[in-house]
Amino acid sequence: FSNTSGGGLRLERVEKREFTGDPADDNALAQCAASLKDIVSTVRAGGAKSTYVVSSFPVLMKFASLPALDGEQVDQIVEFEAQQQVPYPINEVAWGYQLMGDPNDIEVEVVLAAIKAEELTEIDDIVSGAGLKSLGAEVAPVALYNALRFNYSDTEGVGVLVDIGARTTDMIFMEDNKMFIRTVKIGGA
Repeated sequence: FSNTSGGGLRLERVEKREFTGDPADDNALAQCAASLKDIVSTVRAGGAKSTYVVSSFPVLMKFASLPALDGEQVDQIVEFEAQQQVPYPINEVAWGYQLMGDPNDIEVEVVLAAIKAEELTEIDDIVSGAGLKSLGAEVAPVALYNALRFNYSDTEGVGVLVDIGARTTDMIFMEDNKMFIRTVKIGGA
């Protein structure tokens, strides 16, 4: 990517690799690791800082409404909500959240995402093993929503963004500054 004079981003180059077989197969992680190493080598990105996107397949997403609070209180309330909503011990997951809607509303919507820490570590090891410096992860449907809002900030009304992956299909329902995500465990594979 490169920056544009208007403050946007321009896609300069794309690299892709084809995977063979079932994405649920144990060989998929090895294919992913080999493909990422090849791409990093091809574009000479070794040592680059990288934030990567995780498919919604292994991620648990929950939505909640919170009373309007200041930043520190929101962190504490969302952490409490995570402990209540995530069906695993909170110390065994990596989790994060994003606030949505108008911050001046009486209630603020929050999307909470959690993934088992060991699964995220596997993905992070692939990224680091390819020679990239991992800055962390984002969840695919939330990243798509944020990209759409960034690139088309004047979009109004109701819309649906559909992302058909190998194992899941994400439907991202949007209205103004709010979203709801429905993930169906059916994909293109």
